[in-house]
Amino acid sequence: MPEVKDRLRHHLEQTKEQQERIRERIKALGGRELGMEPTYEKGKLPIPEPPKQLKMMIESTGSEKEREVWESLNDLIIERAEAIMYKGRIQALELLKADKKTVKALERNLKEEESFGNWLEKNNPRIAKRLMTMQIEEKKKHGKKKKVIKDEKEAVSATVTAST
Repeated sequence: MPEVKDRLRHHLEQTKEQQERIRERIKALGGRELGMEPTYEKGKLPIPEPPKQLKMMIESTGSEKEREVWESLNDLIIERAEAIMYKGRIQALELLKADKKTVKALERNLKEEESFGNWLEKNNPRIAKRLMTMQIEEKKKHGKKKKVIKDEKEAVSATVTAST
């Protein structure tokens, strides 16, 4: 789905910009002197995950379209978790009356995360419906092809039987 891929690409670029804003604020605040070196490692958010058995079942038996729906729902969960974490950091810095530029950078990141999360929440039902409709249509096509092949085999068999 081109629209979804475009939104994901755009959000990936935003995420890279968010990471860079945070790295810049760490450097500007003397993070190195405090033992806080900006990193380029990928982190993992501490968010709950579905039960392993359910995840394994979807990954092993689900169709490609079903897995895409699953991933879209997981993306929404991640976006909401990121927004919550930004809100918490902003509140902590405001309570500490900390660096306003850092608060502004985090607020900008929060706005981007909320925007993408809102888009996902609004569009996930439509995306899921489109993917599942595509899957049903593919199954119908596949079923019709099987019927045509079966009819052709029966026709060939009847022709062979009649000619002998």
